[in-house]
Amino acid sequence: MIYLCGGFKNNWQQVVIDAAPNGRFFNPRDHKEVTNPKDYTKINKDGLDQCNIVFAYLEKDNPSPMNVPLECGYMLGKGGRVIFCNEWSVGDEERSWFKQRFIDMFITIVTYHTTDLNEGINKLNEWINHDV
Repeated sequence: MIYLCGGFKNNWQQVVIDAAPNGRFFNPRDHKEVTNPKDYTKINKDGLDQCNIVFAYLEKDNPSPMNVPLECGYMLGKGGRVIFCNEWSVGDEERSWFKQRFIDMFITIVTYHTTDLNEGINKLNEWINHDV
C-alpha cells in the first residue's frame, strides 16, 4: 500500500492515483477536515503503518515542507521505501540555506529521488508492477 505524502494546495494526489491504477493508496487528504494535531497525527501514523511505500511530492508552492521528511523518515525507519519528488527547492535561491542543510541531506537517504512528478509516478508504477 502507498502513502501519499505532501501538500493539499492542488490535486496531485488524484493525478498519482489515476496514473497508477494497480496501486492501493492511503491518502491523508481524505481526512483534511480533521484539524486537531493529535487526531490527524494518529490517522496519518496509522496510515503509514498500513503502507510499505511513501510517495512524497514536495510541490513548488508548499508553504511548510516539514511533514514530508517526518513521514518519509518514519517509513524508512520501519524498512519501507520512499519516492521523493522535490520541486520545492529547485531553482529557488531564497530557500538555498534550508535546501543545503536539510533537503540535500534528506535526498541522500530516500530510496528514489527526482525533481519531476511524472518521473516519480513512472518509478512508482515500476515498483507496483514488480511487486504484484
